[in-house]
Amino acid sequence: YRHTEERDDTILENSGIEIVASQERSNYPFTLNVDNLEEEKGFLLNIQIDEKIDPNRILTYVINTLKELAAHIHNDRLKVTDISILPESEQNILLHEFNATEVEYPKDQTIVDLFEAQVLKTPNAIAIVYEDRKFTYEQLHLESNRLANYLITNETITIGDFVGLKISRSDQWIICILGILKTGGVYIPIDPAYPQARMDYIETDSNCKCIIDQEFLTSYNEAKDTYNTTFPNVEFDTSSLAYIIYTSGSTGKPKGVMVSHTAVINTTLGLMPTIHMNEGVRSLQFANQCFDVSIWEILAPIFGGASMYIIAEEKKNDSTYFINYLKQHSITLALITPAYVKMLAVESIDDLPILITAGEEAPLHQVKLFQSQGGRYINLYGPTETSIFATIYEGIIEDSVPIGKPISNTKAYILNEAQNLVPIGVEGELCISGTGLAEGYLNKETLTQEKFIPHPFETGERLYKTGDVARWLPDGNIEFIGRKDDQVKIRGYRVELGEIENVLLRYENIKNCCVLARKDASESNCLVAYIVGSDINKPQMEAYLKQHLPSYMI
Repeated sequence: YRHTEERDDTILENSGIEIVASQERSNYPFTLNVDNLEEEKGFLLNIQIDEKIDPNRILTYVINTLKELAAHIHNDRLKVTDISILPESEQNILLHEFNATEVEYPKDQTIVDLFEAQVLKTPNAIAIVYEDRKFTYEQLHLESNRLANYLITNETITIGDFVGLKISRSDQWIICILGILKTGGVYIPIDPAYPQARMDYIETDSNCKCIIDQEFLTSYNEAKDTYNTTFPNVEFDTSSLAYIIYTSGSTGKPKGVMVSHTAVINTTLGLMPTIHMNEGVRSLQFANQCFDVSIWEILAPIFGGASMYIIAEEKKNDSTYFINYLKQHSITLALITPAYVKMLAVESIDDLPILITAGEEAPLHQVKLFQSQGGRYINLYGPTETSIFATIYEGIIEDSVPIGKPISNTKAYILNEAQNLVPIGVEGELCISGTGLAEGYLNKETLTQEKFIPHPFETGERLYKTGDVARWLPDGNIEFIGRKDDQVKIRGYRVELGEIENVLLRYENIKNCCVLARKDASESNCLVAYIVGSDINKPQMEAYLKQHLPSYMI
């Protein structure tokens, strides 16, 4: 913005100097100069844009902004940042056309109802396979009924009670989850490989009424034959909590995300039109129990009659074993974290029909290679606070892998700091609303209010601020750009760098520290800590960290 007088070229011309041309140059994709001329001559606007940007589109924004400013010139309560530059036509695209996702789903049914309905349809179909053990749908139903009756009788578990499940992934793990849900209880996964301090914190923060661990199961197995397999038929509302998953917290302590039956059912069924689950599908269960993707890996198959194959935790990181496992069991669908896909020789899984990635940025080279082999590739995106997934992409991969379009009954918005819509192609914060939103954070009302804000475009609804930076593509897909804060993804796990820094600063002799995410040789994120201190014994410090942080944070 500058005060200038209109240039009089006749002075130069009278001096014998010819004006051939003049041009201002800039390295910015967009620059705007405002010249305040003499009072009666007004303003001169000079705009320079990158040649890839449509000038007519920019002029539309300018004209719309000037009209809005003129219309509100006497409104001294209105901030300039509250004025939208978008014409109504583009606002309609962003608010309605890109978010036309409303579909019917069973609002009156719980996870238990949908599982029981599938049992009646395919009682003899294989539901789960773990190592050399198999359970049909009917066997899984009866065994989970038995555990539910035991929990109700011996632990007095009732609707809304929190139940911690601290066992490794296995067939027994699935039985326990269903047993907990059939009591009306809330499933809280706790990885037994976690440091004791982290397990203690989750148990204390959630105030679990009961903890199912290996000792508990030993007692149960001794007595289970005395308990019947009749369905306990506990009636509870679909708005009841189904599970609470603890994710990394910037304060140094994890936070519990509360998800209802309705929310996770919408996510699971919302993906069914694209990711078909039926009796012929063999779906891999790969994710750790404390990674919310595991919930989808369980519910999607049992809602559709597919078979779930659980690969052992201690063996899955051996890529040779993993590839052989897929071939041996003729797996037809596998959801794998991008970091793991980068480790694989993709040409060795050319007989896998469907590959899904989620949890972090998809590996471009590997997924293009998978598609070139004839495989079907799907990319999913969603924070835990949106009940696992919020968007889905399936299409030919070229220069990047979009995170896709909103799933059923889910809406996506990309906003600026003033919570206004940004134009298509412009970066902003990705915000999500819809049926799949979590209830909030357990025992953290202030944080809940900060992240789940009143919806700026739909009265009475909520909007979750993901903290992810993204932009709309012209075809209605969303491209992920990065993060606004210090949160990173490590092998699909959400990690707040501040949580690690807080733990480091509690270690003696460390005066200051900084934790950053850096790319390793495979272009995957790895964590690097820089510390300031004296007399630091590295092995002792690493032992200390293992007492407070899970392995993926070290």
